[in-house]
Amino acid sequence: MKKRIKFDRNSIGAKLCSYFLFFTVFVIGVLWVLQTIFLVHYYQGMKIDSIRKVSNEIEESYQEGNMVAKINELAISNDIFVQIEAGDTIVFAPSSKSGRGTSYIFLKEMGQVRQILIENADKSDEASLIINEGETRGGKKILAYAQFLENKKGKKVILYIFSPLYPVDSTVIILRKQLIYVSIISMMIGFLFSIFLSQRITKPIRQITREASNLSKGEFDFEPKITDYTQIRHLAETLKKAAYDLKKSEKLQRDVLANISHDLRTPLTMIKSYAEMLRDFPCANEEKRQSHLKVIMDETDRLSELVGDIMELSGLQSGNCELKLEKFNMNELLAEVVNKNRMFLAEKGYLFELKTDCEANVFADKGKIKRVVNNLVDNAVKYTGDDRKVTIRLYDLKDKIKVEIEDSGVGIPYEEQDKIWERYQKASENHSREVKGTGLGLAIVKEIVAAHGGVCGVDSIEGEGSKFYFIIAKES
Repeated sequence: MKKRIKFDRNSIGAKLCSYFLFFTVFVIGVLWVLQTIFLVHYYQGMKIDSIRKVSNEIEESYQEGNMVAKINELAISNDIFVQIEAGDTIVFAPSSKSGRGTSYIFLKEMGQVRQILIENADKSDEASLIINEGETRGGKKILAYAQFLENKKGKKVILYIFSPLYPVDSTVIILRKQLIYVSIISMMIGFLFSIFLSQRITKPIRQITREASNLSKGEFDFEPKITDYTQIRHLAETLKKAAYDLKKSEKLQRDVLANISHDLRTPLTMIKSYAEMLRDFPCANEEKRQSHLKVIMDETDRLSELVGDIMELSGLQSGNCELKLEKFNMNELLAEVVNKNRMFLAEKGYLFELKTDCEANVFADKGKIKRVVNNLVDNAVKYTGDDRKVTIRLYDLKDKIKVEIEDSGVGIPYEEQDKIWERYQKASENHSREVKGTGLGLAIVKEIVAAHGGVCGVDSIEGEGSKFYFIIAKES
């Protein structure tokens, strides 16, 4: 069964066709108006411009004193009657042998155009008048034109030019008949071309729409065809990037669920196993009993830490975490973190070194900035080298401060340095000690620093250790 094609008048194709047809009709309408209604006015205006050019040429030849030959030539080539008079004296008139008529043939018309010229002499040195068929001696419609060649006191030299205006009614009738055919053909061509153009433009859009509809089905292999239109190409590239990001997000979501499931299952399994052991095999040895209880408590703490990190990261990423801003001294906060770690890790051989070159007061959420420092120090402790040395530095950057935590580990490959800030992402496991953690520490660091309008990063060279840092503004 054939699928019925539904016409959508709001589609790009329908709109493009209607706009193109409207433009075609508009152009044809303008052509009709110009070629029929305004044809007579256009013809008369063109005739006046032509006579004005002839007048300028006669004026130049008059000034040079060789006008007779020039006037005769212009009169024949332009089908005009020319006469020049100075007062009651005729300076030039065509001879009876020229076939242009005598000096008295346009006597009445000369008087009419002369009167207009003299009345408007202070505004213009020329005048023109169209005289209809019934008002002329020859019964023809003419254009009467007059111009001052000289307009001095006591001497007025006037140039008269008379040109026939031929009727254009028959021409208008012919043009109307031609325009009917031209209009029909133009409408047909315009309609077909608009359909072709709309199909050519909307085809890549329809293809992109089909591909994009598959995104909701989980099909993220979006590969639209390359098109010649810049905007459609940009749309395709944007959707392609969105498909890639969705695919990446879906993979990350699966990984997060897998990691969370694993991280939850492990401590729960340990807690259950040791609890069952205590229940089923009562232990007379108090030391062994305390050891089992310690495992249960440690795994409970680990489970609590994981849930806490997940909730904190979710709050930061959703923007629902409110910052409690206050003024505090960064030097004191760093010293507090270092002293705490020295107390708990000194017996394991860890060496902590604090280097500051400034006194820095900041206006931020002290608890969250402390969490950032703790996470970065914990990360350095996990990955530092055999010398077990961790160095914390504070730098003054004028209106900002930079905190840097350095370890002496094996470093992070360059291609992995951007990934480690994502959830459950860790660098290559090239370290000698067992590393425990939720895998969310650096992701939490990134979100907290971003919430403060700062930046964080890492400078690392393989084999030379890593320097994790964050930069935030000082007290404003």
